[in-house]
Amino acid sequence: MPVGANSIENCVKICCMVIRATSWPADKEQLINFDASFSTEYIYRVLLNGLSVEILEEKLPTPLRKTYPLDAIESDLRDADFSIVAEINGVIAGFAIARHENWNRRVALTGLYVLPDSKRQGVGQALVEAVWDYTKTTRARCLWLETQNVNFPAIAFYTKLGFQFCGFDTTLYDDAQVNSNEIAFYFCRFL
Repeated sequence: MPVGANSIENCVKICCMVIRATSWPADKEQLINFDASFSTEYIYRVLLNGLSVEILEEKLPTPLRKTYPLDAIESDLRDADFSIVAEINGVIAGFAIARHENWNRRVALTGLYVLPDSKRQGVGQALVEAVWDYTKTTRARCLWLETQNVNFPAIAFYTKLGFQFCGFDTTLYDDAQVNSNEIAFYFCRFL
């Protein structure tokens, strides 16, 4: 049975876009080869001074391009409580993965990816709204997510959709795996 199939009874068509439950292994090839990248000319710089924090918008001297590895996509989908894809003309243009966390009554949006050529076409918003609808069916108090201070486009996108900045973690990422300037930013949208 596809992940999220109980949550989505029928496909939802939005213009030429179809939002449907993820189907593994049918979607495997497209998801493993998905271009989960972004580029930006801006980041948020976090300055710590004791217990004081300042977060500054900073223009980069050269654009930053980052690609998220999707080598754990199969286990991410297996661990998900809800996962969907957005298809345009049979091609997966984006997908979202969420997990319901009972202990703190929130749904965590653990993955949201949109193909670079499909950004600014409503794909990300349609996926987030579908996850939001799922969140409302749970006993969760909010939809929560983590992104990075360098993912300026994602931060702008989430705040536009009503998410509020709710914290950061300067130690979440291993410097051996990511740029040492990357900091986890957390956002929340309350029910």
